[in-house]
Amino acid sequence: MECKFSNVAGLQASKSKLAELRSLASSTVVVKCGCVCSQISQNANSLSDAITTGTSQSSTGTKDRTSAARQPKYQLFRLPHVISRACEVHHARRQRALAAEELARSQANLAQLTEHLQESIEAERAAIAREIHDDIGGALTAIRFDLAWLERHATDAAMTRHAQAATEMLQHALGASQRIMKSLRPPVLDQGLAAALEWLAQDFERRTSIPVQLACCLGTGPLPRQLELVAYRTAQEALTNISKHAAASHARIELSDAEGVLTLEVSDDGCGMAADARNKRQSFGLIGLAERAKTAGGWLDVSSRPGLGTSIILSVPLHSDAHP
Repeated sequence: MECKFSNVAGLQASKSKLAELRSLASSTVVVKCGCVCSQISQNANSLSDAITTGTSQSSTGTKDRTSAARQPKYQLFRLPHVISRACEVHHARRQRALAAEELARSQANLAQLTEHLQESIEAERAAIAREIHDDIGGALTAIRFDLAWLERHATDAAMTRHAQAATEMLQHALGASQRIMKSLRPPVLDQGLAAALEWLAQDFERRTSIPVQLACCLGTGPLPRQLELVAYRTAQEALTNISKHAAASHARIELSDAEGVLTLEVSDDGCGMAADARNKRQSFGLIGLAERAKTAGGWLDVSSRPGLGTSIILSVPLHSDAHP
């Protein structure tokens, strides 16, 4: 009996153990299933977020690719217009460059032509002056000697009076020939620019009764012959303009070579002139003076105001290669 009861007790204990084990196993399975479900839920949420993000990125990438694909097409559409515009700009720039080169060549040719014409004119003037001195002057001098002989040996009073009248007219003709000769090519110019300007001022004052004040300050020695001639012709033309247009009571000539620049200024206290009068097309005298100054490597300045007189200034650098 005791053996049976012990077996029954052991069996009941085993059953209770088995029940505990089953309960423990069941709770373990439930916990594990909960963890697995939780992990699955978390993985599902992550996958959903990833899908949503991927969808938005895919949509944005599609838009960027569409815009990038459209932009080259738009640029290619404008490319013919851009190329045409670039060709037009290049052609215009090339035409301007060619026009500038042509203008520079034309100005250089005009300068050379002006210099050649000035040299030809001066050479022709010198030749005419020599002919007047040698031929006409010699012939008039011989006629004067003959008239003087007739006047001395005339027995008739009427013949004497005619001889005297002819001598006076001949004397006027000699004076005119000498004046023309000196105007064409003054011999005093061979003695230097200062001496030539002094003679020019005295001759102008004698002919027009307009007093001329002369101030010369030269310290560099002899000047080139072409430069002396340019300065002399400038002063001559300026004095001619004063006698014709200025209605002046005084004139002044200043000559200096300070700071390596030959400066000649001819001024007056006349009526002056307006700017439009200086720029008119018929002012060939001033235009000729400006072109003559350029041939010597210098420039001409004209300063004038109505009622305040006129000043003409010639400036030529002495180190310029334009004159020999």
